[in-house]
Amino acid sequence: LIGAIIARNNEEKALYNFTATMIKTEREFKLKTYPALGLSIVLPFIILFQPGINISQLVGTKFYLSLYMCSFMLPQIVIMLQYSQNYKGAFIFRITPLTNINTYKKAALKAVIIKLLFPVYILESIIFLYLFKITILPDIIIIFVTMLIFSVISYKLIGNSLPFSKPIVNTEKGVAMILFFLVMLLQGIFAGIHFVVTLFPFGVYFYSVFLLVINYLIWHFAFKGKTPLKTPDF
Repeated sequence: LIGAIIARNNEEKALYNFTATMIKTEREFKLKTYPALGLSIVLPFIILFQPGINISQLVGTKFYLSLYMCSFMLPQIVIMLQYSQNYKGAFIFRITPLTNINTYKKAALKAVIIKLLFPVYILESIIFLYLFKITILPDIIIIFVTMLIFSVISYKLIGNSLPFSKPIVNTEKGVAMILFFLVMLLQGIFAGIHFVVTLFPFGVYFYSVFLLVINYLIWHFAFKGKTPLKTPDF
């Protein structure tokens, strides 16, 4: 149902549903990504529960910016999207009408966001709204849009590999670490900008509009054009 809503055409919808199924059933994918998913849930609260922070007096503070730590999961997930125990099954794409790998990449990334990132962030946001009150709702939207931008940047750094088309034994730990530190750096930069805009009247609202435009542009141009589909030789 969600795939039918966010996919632009039947091809993208089918690829979204395929990736969502793989995320749910691929055992090694879950083993290697769920720990990062768990840390993404815990990290924001580690910051909140530091000594000297009074939980009952969080309203009016900027500690809600710790929600940026939810994007901790992104590097590991986008790296693992390349790998599968059943990687030889990628041959099926040779006999399908799919000719543009960008369509698959876009659909796969949407599946990751909806199936993994979105549930975690919704859970965290509900708790943070309770702790910081409804006034931080625009900030919660800003952080989520920023994470959508993070996800595209991280995913494009992978290259043009077909998702779930490589054996897991060849996972590239060095690339994963580079992506991790890059996302952490971007995370810190965006969190710093977010903090600065909160110091100005209506700054949060102007910044949210700016990010929405940037998010639209990056999703549009990152997957624009046709990249020939190349499946590995087995």
